[in-house]
Amino acid sequence: MFCPTCGKPLPPSSACPSCGPLVDRGNLTLTDSRLGDTVMAPRREVHRSTLHETVADPFVRPFAISVLAVLHGIGAALWLFAALGGALLLATGGDPVTSAVGVVVLGGFGAAQLACGVGLWRLRPSGRTLALVFAWVGLLGVPLGTLVSALVLYYLFRPGIKVLFSGLSPDSLTDEDRAQVAAVSRHSTAVIVVVIVLIVLCLVAVIGIVAAMAIPGLLRAKVAASETSAIGSLRAVFSGQALYSSSCGGGSYAPSLTLLGVPPTGGGAAFVAPDMAVDPAVKSGYTFTMTPGPTAPGAPASCNGAPAGTLVETFFVSAVPTGVPGGRFFGVSQDGTVYQSASDMPVTPRGTPPGATPIR
Repeated sequence: MFCPTCGKPLPPSSACPSCGPLVDRGNLTLTDSRLGDTVMAPRREVHRSTLHETVADPFVRPFAISVLAVLHGIGAALWLFAALGGALLLATGGDPVTSAVGVVVLGGFGAAQLACGVGLWRLRPSGRTLALVFAWVGLLGVPLGTLVSALVLYYLFRPGIKVLFSGLSPDSLTDEDRAQVAAVSRHSTAVIVVVIVLIVLCLVAVIGIVAAMAIPGLLRAKVAASETSAIGSLRAVFSGQALYSSSCGGGSYAPSLTLLGVPPTGGGAAFVAPDMAVDPAVKSGYTFTMTPGPTAPGAPASCNGAPAGTLVETFFVSAVPTGVPGGRFFGVSQDGTVYQSASDMPVTPRGTPPGATPIR
């Protein structure tokens, strides 16, 4: 007879040498040490309060399975992180077809690995099935992936592992099944260390591949988001100057961003947001600088405190990518067109700056 808890053979006593508590599943033959007679022990039910591992749940997850579950969980996080990078690229104007396919494929791999990790951790049949699929695919990763995957396949096809992930009720298992389960839980430390080292090496390779795929996309998404913010800020400055000219400057423009950030004396909102009310202004990795044109003849005093004769008839605001490597340069003047250039844009109060193109 075998112990229903750990699967070890039982001695001629009512206590398992490994587990300790009574494990009677029927009438066991015992020896009375006082009388030297053989007696029959009465049948005793084993309750949850008596044993830590109950008859209804006798399995203990092997250490190697726990390692596999954790590593699949880490892999799922990496694949989902890569899918997030593809989604950001799609949201910021990247190629829609390529980005969408990348998001679906990477997200699918991440979801599958997450389901595999959860299934392995909870000893579900689906966990072993998904792990086998990943191991078969991993055989293509010569040489390291092949070695690791072969080792994983060997382990997952062991009889005790098959029993653990069979989905059968513990009460329906035979004594032989229980012994096989106990055997796979007693691997040597050397085998466990080898498994961990090989899987970690494979995981490092996967991290490198995922990083090579995801990081460039995330950087492009960051650059695109900063450029979009810079264009929006330039348009906001132009709108503020147009409102200032029509309602506060008597047809002339403010000579600085700082003056645009001053509200009218009689009350009301400023003409630009506070984060743009300083010259130069720094926002989203760009530095914004306003270059005023000549003073407007007969310019009156403004409604927000600028003295007469200080307002200008033209202006040019440049946006230089000081914190966005590889970002484009932008600029806008009083004509309202935002221009772009691959290099520093010269101040041009009227017309298109040399080497620049308008943004439609």
